[in-house]
Amino acid sequence: MTAPQQHARPFSVPQVAERWGCSEGLVRKLIRSGELACFRPGTLIRIAAAEVERFECQQQTINTQSSASEVATCGALPTASARWREVQTVALTPVCK
Repeated sequence: MTAPQQHARPFSVPQVAERWGCSEGLVRKLIRSGELACFRPGTLIRIAAAEVERFECQQQTINTQSSASEVATCGALPTASARWREVQTVALTPVCK
């Protein structure tokens, strides 16, 4: 018999912003752009713990790629994930599967 799978509680926008050391507005931009999935119980916005971990792992992978792949195109606006990397103030060390 296997143990029941425990599900972590979902995060609110302020909780994600505090965890990542960025503004709530940036978290909302990531949600609006589709880079960060959320669900809405009523009027609330919640982000699943698994989604937060997925995004953190994705950013960790992007941050470790060679700088040659991060060359910006002239006139291109930075994406929300690029803005997130710029304002990131805490080292994220999630356990990626």
